[in-house]
Amino acid sequence: MNQETPAGHAVSVVNDAAAYDAAVKHLLAHKPFLARIMKECLLEYRDCSIEDIMNHYIEGTPSVASVGVHVDETNPRIRGGNTEDKTVTEGTVFYDIRFNALAPKDDDVIGIIVNVEAQNKSNPGYSLLKRAIYYCSRLISAQKNVEFTGSDYDGIQKVYSIWICSSVPEGEQSTITAYSMREQQLVGHVVKNPEEYDLLSVIMIRLGDVPQNQDGSINEAELDQNVIGMLEILLKGDFSAEQRKGILENHYGIEMTEQIEEEVGHMCNLSQGVMERGMEKGLLQGTIAMLKKAMEKNGWTLEQAMSFFDLPISEKDTYAAVLN
Repeated sequence: MNQETPAGHAVSVVNDAAAYDAAVKHLLAHKPFLARIMKECLLEYRDCSIEDIMNHYIEGTPSVASVGVHVDETNPRIRGGNTEDKTVTEGTVFYDIRFNALAPKDDDVIGIIVNVEAQNKSNPGYSLLKRAIYYCSRLISAQKNVEFTGSDYDGIQKVYSIWICSSVPEGEQSTITAYSMREQQLVGHVVKNPEEYDLLSVIMIRLGDVPQNQDGSINEAELDQNVIGMLEILLKGDFSAEQRKGILENHYGIEMTEQIEEEVGHMCNLSQGVMERGMEKGLLQGTIAMLKKAMEKNGWTLEQAMSFFDLPISEKDTYAAVLN
């Protein structure tokens, strides 16, 4: 059996993590999960049943990592929920999950565009809130010549950008925070209809840890009954697919269709792979440190250091990328 080299291991770590991330996105895009997020986090749906949100208000099939964020104003746009906003002059960055929804209001409906992002870290090295606001702005600007034309700005639909953060510092865990535009009286008193300015909102869902018994099993009695608890069971902890599926179905009322069951199992398998790769991470770090020290001490090139340690030259580009 061929043993995986440290460089090959680095590629495997990235591939495993990417596959796991994709699995999470596809799982969250199922309507039973989206409907519960919408009911608890978006005011428009507080009085709606989960079934109505799923069957009447979420339009079509949510697109996963197929709708672009950046839009070049010089390029034509094509209307359609599953259309990628791909441009020539800008790199394509995709929304994790994007879908259109209708919201009940006085026997009428208004359009809402919802973007859901799964984020492992709430502090990835830049302001996540600013990124979320940027996404909202893009969702609004992309409506020109789609939802409205010319100066008919009354056609602008409200947008939401929902972020689910699984790695959260203490003090912020198990919280849901909304950020939106509001009317503030500075001089005098003028009241406008919120429909004129309440057009974008950011929702940050920050998860905590799944409560556990002393033996490491899930403490169902202490599980939050809300959407935070549901998402924690779905995304957090080292639990088997069977444990997750049982609690999602019995505790949160999620119907375990064959497809959802299969995707939960797939996600759990990938999660285990990512964890195992992480445990082996020291091998890669040790090899990189060894190469770097040898190059600095002896004045060697990367190729010379790899040859000294009998590492395959075919892995040079990967080691060079890590060292740089």
